[in-house]
Amino acid sequence: MTRIQALKEKNVTGESVNQIINTQHKHEAALKKTKELTTQKEKYARLKKL
Repeated sequence: MTRIQALKEKNVTGESVNQIINTQHKHEAALKKTKELTTQKEKYARLKKL
């Protein structure tokens, strides 16, 4: 998320710019981790079938 987007959002929610950006980064990291775990699960399921 860019600083400008965060500034626009701040006007709506009243959160600080850094808070918004940090939250965004946390969400992105969580999504990435979830995706990795799902991929690992799928690989394991395929191996189990063999």
